[in-house]
Amino acid sequence: MKTDHFNAYLSISEVHSSTQDDYVQIEISDKDSGCLIAQLKLTHHDFACAVFSHSHTPAEGRLGENLDKVGMDFEHKEETVGIFLPASVTTLNDTYQDHSNLIKKAVKPLEVDGWKARIKDAFNHRNYQFTDASKPDGSRISYFRIGFDRWVEVAEFLRSDDDE
Repeated sequence: MKTDHFNAYLSISEVHSSTQDDYVQIEISDKDSGCLIAQLKLTHHDFACAVFSHSHTPAEGRLGENLDKVGMDFEHKEETVGIFLPASVTTLNDTYQDHSNLIKKAVKPLEVDGWKARIKDAFNHRNYQFTDASKPDGSRISYFRIGFDRWVEVAEFLRSDDDE
């Protein structure tokens, strides 16, 4: 949805690091879609200058991803997905392309109406559910909790007067 106006969140944080100088981070995100719109990184000195009316204060900037989703509603759901594992696969490994392909094949029937699976969820041991008994050839089906995300347009009649 193309929009000039949107409901936003503003976050201002002080970031401490052992590998670089501390800095102030400013983020602007879309309230409805959850998408990061922009992120600024400033030194403490530059942040103080910006707060006290010095124009054109230098900052390191980064645009967010999914800017085309601004103004849309973000939806998330989780499904238990059975993933066929041949006998040669003892554990899932996210650096091994064949394992990603097994997961993509399993979630494909559920990726309808704009839903996209979070493939990495299958590599998180906390999302493991259970495994059916192994077949005589050693293959099995393991079940994992997989997240699915999508962004949807909001019909004008569903928007509240507060959104304008």
